[in-house]
Amino acid sequence: MPAFGITDAELQAQIAELQALPEEDLNALFTEGTDELQDGHLVEYVEECVKHTERTEDERMKLDEQLWDAHEGKQREMAQKEDWQAKITTNEPFQTVIQAKMLVRKAITDKPEWFTVDSEQKDNPGVMAKVSMWNDSLRWWAKRAKLTQIIPDMTEMAFALGTSLAAKAVWSVDANGQEGLRIVKIEPWKIRRDSDAMSRDPQSGLYCIHQDWVDYHVLLEGEKSGQYINVKDCLKERGDEGTWDRRHERKQRGLVDYSHRFRPQVFVREFWGAVLDHNGELVYPNVRFTVANRTVITRPIPTKFPKIRWPIHQFSALPHMRNFHGYSLTEGMLKMWKFRNNLLSMTADKMSFLLNSAYEVDDSKLVNPADKELYPGCTKSKKMNAQGSAYTEIKMSGDFLPQVEALMGMTGNLFQNGVFVTELLKGEMGNRKDITKGEVEIKTEQALGVFEGIGHDVEYGGEQFIEMIQDVLTTYWDPWDSPGYLQVLGMKHQQILGQVALLSPEQRVDAMRQETDI
Repeated sequence: MPAFGITDAELQAQIAELQALPEEDLNALFTEGTDELQDGHLVEYVEECVKHTERTEDERMKLDEQLWDAHEGKQREMAQKEDWQAKITTNEPFQTVIQAKMLVRKAITDKPEWFTVDSEQKDNPGVMAKVSMWNDSLRWWAKRAKLTQIIPDMTEMAFALGTSLAAKAVWSVDANGQEGLRIVKIEPWKIRRDSDAMSRDPQSGLYCIHQDWVDYHVLLEGEKSGQYINVKDCLKERGDEGTWDRRHERKQRGLVDYSHRFRPQVFVREFWGAVLDHNGELVYPNVRFTVANRTVITRPIPTKFPKIRWPIHQFSALPHMRNFHGYSLTEGMLKMWKFRNNLLSMTADKMSFLLNSAYEVDDSKLVNPADKELYPGCTKSKKMNAQGSAYTEIKMSGDFLPQVEALMGMTGNLFQNGVFVTELLKGEMGNRKDITKGEVEIKTEQALGVFEGIGHDVEYGGEQFIEMIQDVLTTYWDPWDSPGYLQVLGMKHQQILGQVALLSPEQRVDAMRQETDI
């Protein structure tokens, strides 16, 4: 009888043929093609990486949500109050972060040459010629990519949460056919980085994953251009979103989640880093691949950057000694901010009682006992034989304001000192009227000294950002692009660029690669 489309005799003959093969040929037959991991393993692997990050950094992610709420002037605990209770929140965290951000923006915009490219090999004419070429190239691309706007925005998030916005360097072609560098800003909660990544080192760790919802029609267009495969299959099965569901993401943006019935969106994860097999052995040392829902739409492609592992950069303005995720400016004062909000809200509640008064009511004296509410212009019918008033005002003490004022002043000073961006640093004199000129100078110098240290950490993040851009340009930018070398640099560096144009892509990357100091 046929078994699986083959007779028993034919099956036995093929088994005997396999048994007659030499051992090495038999092993090769059964291991053929196993050097490439199956799509199912890639999907499981990226989901496990995301799960590992979310489980190990669960407490940090919850704190980040509270810090972002504080930056937006929201305090979740207020939702538990009664309707009549005041729900006052101040914008102190937002004000602190923006004041610090403006100092960074001023440092960049007030100095046209806010970064330079140099080398220690000053006695080598060839090296210095290449340094000059990179100086002009990076300045041109930095201006086109609007880095003077992007870096302060990255820093704002670093001050608010402890880690900056992620900046992703993308080499793309626009609608006019112009090729070039584009910087995409990504919220930190859309990045899932290996929790073993080291402090100040954005290229460390096993992996870095960018996840987001992408319009289905965008993926289809990408498939037409050869960027993706199997896009239509991604609608068959919903992806594992982990803790990052779209409703939660919309809520953090102050929006309500509502699905557009003509605009389906797909949950996409772009993986960068090393891939291991089920035994923990390294299969791909450094690749990128893309998973849409649970469909692999880009197979693993080796990354060919000279130095970086992924074109995604983040930094911290207040780095942690051990973890990649740093500290927020307002992190240590978050509870103090909430205390001040609660104090103001309770003061407003107390003032409501004092201004509006509270009354005891004897409803047995009213014609309509159910009608007890008092309001301006109201009339109440009292029984003819009732003696005295049906309403008696409850006397309350109003001498609490000095204590509240003292508490607000004390906690305000603690908050100012705790977030480093003091009133003097912001150019304000504070509440003290008897402060001397010498004291102002000393305190201002102290405040600037602390913030200058923070500024150096921001500088280091900016240096790494420029180095990442240099690596991306080294890999993708070539003489035949539009704009090419000569269109950007003119004839100033013609000697170097003319030699590079004659090289193969691999030789060109080696020739353009430059160990420079940013």
